[in-house]
Amino acid sequence: MKGMEGKEPASTPGRGAGRWIILLCAAACLITALIAHFAFERLPHLEDEVAYLFQARTLALGRLTVPSPETPEAFWTPFVLDHEGRRFGKYPPGWPAVLSLGVLAGAPWLVNPLLAALSVYLLYRLGEKYNVEISIAAKPMKGDWNGAGMHTNISTNKMREDYDAIVAACEALGQLGKPEEHLTGYGVGIEDRLTGAHETQRFDQFSYGVSDRGASVRIPWQVAKEGKGYIEDRRPNANADPYVVAALMTNTVCEALV
Repeated sequence: MKGMEGKEPASTPGRGAGRWIILLCAAACLITALIAHFAFERLPHLEDEVAYLFQARTLALGRLTVPSPETPEAFWTPFVLDHEGRRFGKYPPGWPAVLSLGVLAGAPWLVNPLLAALSVYLLYRLGEKYNVEISIAAKPMKGDWNGAGMHTNISTNKMREDYDAIVAACEALGQLGKPEEHLTGYGVGIEDRLTGAHETQRFDQFSYGVSDRGASVRIPWQVAKEGKGYIEDRRPNANADPYVVAALMTNTVCEALV
């Protein structure tokens, strides 16, 4: 049938396509939920995530701030601030507000799995409606922007005890031949993203530094302050296989720290 003005109506997915997209959304939700439950133990693992969850719990109480503890230094949390007797997160309330819905439901760890399913559905529908090609390239369009990275953290027992191990791990990742070996497993199109600009080091150079977002490997400032912790490899692309990235980093770092 044609519309009132003789134009074809917007296409709608057939029943077969509709079933497939529903199954794909369900699979995205289930797989993400299993990872969140078993691998991440339903807990935040990065300082940003801890701050987001703190803000979400605060918002779930109907507040923007909570009273500071009597000894704030004993309860120090990255990106959570204390000012004039009030404690609050430094981030805008957008994502914490969404996460607060999960807090109110008693399962904040389920927010990301549900959003994963919604994201798959929206990508499918928008691509179909506007004839948009969905790409997993780390930088599908050239230009003055960062691209999509998969910054990966690593920590060992020695790194959580001694700062010398932190430096040794960084040095190991930069040893002769190691940068090239790692980049072969860090995703497709690595040269397009690692330009030396946009918070990256060039793909053909290696560097590390404290709180240096332009380095290949970043040592977070709180790690340098405490003299222990973890490092962040900023080179992997978002389209890399995380298991390959984890294997490369584990092998290189652990061999150096034996």
